[in-house]
Amino acid sequence: MNARRFGSGSRVALCVAVVGIASAARADFAPPEYRGAARSAWIEWEFLLPPCDYEALFPEWTSFVGGGSLSMEVQTHAQVGSCQQWRWVPEDLDGGIGPAADATDRQISFIVQNWTAQVPATFLRVQMSWLGDLPPVVLRTEGSDLGGEAVLFKQIRRVEIDDHHFYEDWVAYPSPVHESVVFDVPEGTVIDEVTIDTWATVPTPAGSLALIGAAIVLLSVRHR
Repeated sequence: MNARRFGSGSRVALCVAVVGIASAARADFAPPEYRGAARSAWIEWEFLLPPCDYEALFPEWTSFVGGGSLSMEVQTHAQVGSCQQWRWVPEDLDGGIGPAADATDRQISFIVQNWTAQVPATFLRVQMSWLGDLPPVVLRTEGSDLGGEAVLFKQIRRVEIDDHHFYEDWVAYPSPVHESVVFDVPEGTVIDEVTIDTWATVPTPAGSLALIGAAIVLLSVRHR
């Protein structure tokens, strides 16, 4: 699924970010320790209102921390392949989206701008809150470098928090200028909230150990 390209204006995304401040914490059950670092991003989709355009699902919350120039090749958004085969439902006192009954196109991509700085790696964490019998499945995480070449992410781990919340950590070498997380959503499943964090950085052994340590601590707290 190709990312839809937009102009440099981001007024819509900035406006809806204000709306989502109060409810952001509910989608954010496993924030990574690198949030707020230079060249990091924190994006949340909560689907509070019925979408006007399923090819331009803008997040309710965006936070980009500087440390270089932000790529403007694509604008941060989500999109589906067939707008007619997706639906918005009022769930969890706000909203959610999912494929319609008997839909043949059940994929959705979450696209995030990254930094143009040529650093060795980008770490990515995606948090998913969902409703239904079967969870959404991450088909792939991918991006493009400054030259337009594909950059593939490798999964570090997947952590099941409970029956309706999980997160996954990924890493890409080298750092792409934008990335997308592509989900397949089973029939009858509703995506309630999605949070994506990214961090373009120079990885160190200590940083890698910190990622693992944070996951262990989170799991021990959740299962007390």
